[in-house]
Amino acid sequence: MSSRRYYKNRKKHYRYYQRKNPLYKKKWFWKLTFGLFIFCGTISLFFYLPIFQIQEIKIEGYKSNKDFLTFYKSVFNNQNIFFYFFSNLNNQVLKSFPDIKNISASFVFPNEINIKIQERKPISLVCNQNSDASCFIMDNSGILYKKSNSQEGSKELLLIKTKLDLNSLKLPIKFLDESTLKDVNLILDILEKNKLGLSYFELNFDDIVAHLRDGSIIYFSKKNIENEVLNLSFVLEKEVIKPGNFKVIDLRSEEDRIIFY
Repeated sequence: MSSRRYYKNRKKHYRYYQRKNPLYKKKWFWKLTFGLFIFCGTISLFFYLPIFQIQEIKIEGYKSNKDFLTFYKSVFNNQNIFFYFFSNLNNQVLKSFPDIKNISASFVFPNEINIKIQERKPISLVCNQNSDASCFIMDNSGILYKKSNSQEGSKELLLIKTKLDLNSLKLPIKFLDESTLKDVNLILDILEKNKLGLSYFELNFDDIVAHLRDGSIIYFSKKNIENEVLNLSFVLEKEVIKPGNFKVIDLRSEEDRIIFY
């Protein structure tokens, strides 16, 4: 094939491609466009029909229902029920209501929302040793979640004092791990069993100190709480040490010795 003939063929093919129909003349293009138009129209219809506007909100499992309901109504006022799926509302709720641990919602077609709340269970008031005004409420998972301006209500809650700067913490935050919570409960059980009234716990890096109501103190090491509790239980049951007859009990010895006076 001569170079002249090859050039003519290339030119012919080029013209053929240039004459192809543009995209808007393709049938599949208009079918796709029409399908998208129908789909978007249907979605818009669901979002804007009055029948899907929220008419009733039911709340289950939260004491402060009035404030919570006001909050929800302010957010969902004249909103479509499908708005909930696309909102970041759960995170807003957890920030606005720190005593809520978890929230879930179900829908009753076409315009009712049922909300179930799991509240935090407060067990302790955690305060800075140097300031009774710097206190926070802790739940049964060891999480600090709410600030308390005083030790008011500490008779119902276990009082814990620490040297940490609590005001620098960003709530909610994990304060006690599961192991430390277990150790605190072990100590509480032995104190209650022997009618040793607890005033408060002092939590330090290496030890847990139980301050009793009569002014006496019991020291526990975090390294071996279970063994120390057994030793304390033994000497109390055998009346080697009698409640009210000591000022200090130190159980932190690695040789299982008990120091008391």
